[in-house]
Amino acid sequence: MSGDSRAVGRAGFSLIVVLLISLAGMSILGGTMYMFNAFASSARVSVDEGDIYNVLQTEVEFAKAALRQNMRNTAEPPHWTPPGPINSVEDLSIGVGAKSGVQKSFGTRGGTLSVRIYDMQYAQSDLNPALTDEQIAQLPPPLFFVGGSGGSLDGADPTDPDGAEGSTGPGGPAASDNGGVYLIRATIRFDDGEEKTIETAIVQAIGG
Repeated sequence: MSGDSRAVGRAGFSLIVVLLISLAGMSILGGTMYMFNAFASSARVSVDEGDIYNVLQTEVEFAKAALRQNMRNTAEPPHWTPPGPINSVEDLSIGVGAKSGVQKSFGTRGGTLSVRIYDMQYAQSDLNPALTDEQIAQLPPPLFFVGGSGGSLDGADPTDPDGAEGSTGPGGPAASDNGGVYLIRATIRFDDGEEKTIETAIVQAIGG
């Protein structure tokens, strides 16, 4: 009888050991599955981010090409149209290479693409004094194309009466009509409200 009890005890102990090993194995497997799922999710995010960047960068290059072609065709740099105060960043859009509402998808995410080329050759005096800080933050900084066909950049306001020697104000060269300075902005607005933007400034001379 005692032998039977010891046999039953050993069997019960063995069963407990098997259960413990099984539970440990399931725990390890669960952790492995969690780590794999987390890695897969992270990899998808990285791929999506790379795809988004590539699409935006490609759109910037398309806009550059459209700007160059426009200047070859017209033999003059496109500019925003004064007079009148600048009431928003859209007033600086030159219309060339513009895109709006283009649908894009990245895996399960969808959104709309917009592309704008903004003229950076404007004066601070052109701004509507009622612009808010948020609206001003959307504007590209003013830069001017000066000099000959090669051109150079100047950040001074050509309408500033205090322009110093070497600036585009009095005593310095005037802004040139041989080219322009532009900001290309490509943005994807996702359906969940997130935005991704790439901006590139370009100095473009006629025939360049």
